[in-house]
Amino acid sequence: MSFYSADNAVKEIQGATKQEAVAKALADLPLAFRRNASIVMSGADWYSMWKDNLNQSGTFFQGQPLTLFGKPVILVDEAEDPVVGDLSYCRINYDIGAIYDTDKDVAKGEYLFVLTAWYDIKLRLSSAFRRAKVQAE
Repeated sequence: MSFYSADNAVKEIQGATKQEAVAKALADLPLAFRRNASIVMSGADWYSMWKDNLNQSGTFFQGQPLTLFGKPVILVDEAEDPVVGDLSYCRINYDIGAIYDTDKDVAKGEYLFVLTAWYDIKLRLSSAFRRAKVQAE
């Protein structure tokens, strides 16, 4: 599952730019979720917004690092579009399964242990999140 999956029914908010879309998504959240909201976005989107808002001023981002609109920003390279919401209503499900494997490197005399695990995201409340998307022209 994912924030971008249609199965989760996360509401999509559009704006002319990513920054406008994030602002609208944050404003669209109910107050109870907005108080603890975080913004999950890619590093490329974050640094693009940072550059656009700097305006030759070194004081723009002197506050807490990685914040936007007074909310913490979590950088995730796999984020397609920014997601705004209260992450306490999202959990990572690690109970899917795992494969334990061992091997031996005969030349070095070392045992190698490998754990392969899968996980997915479970949203407890889809209405606690909004996806910010740029309007198609």
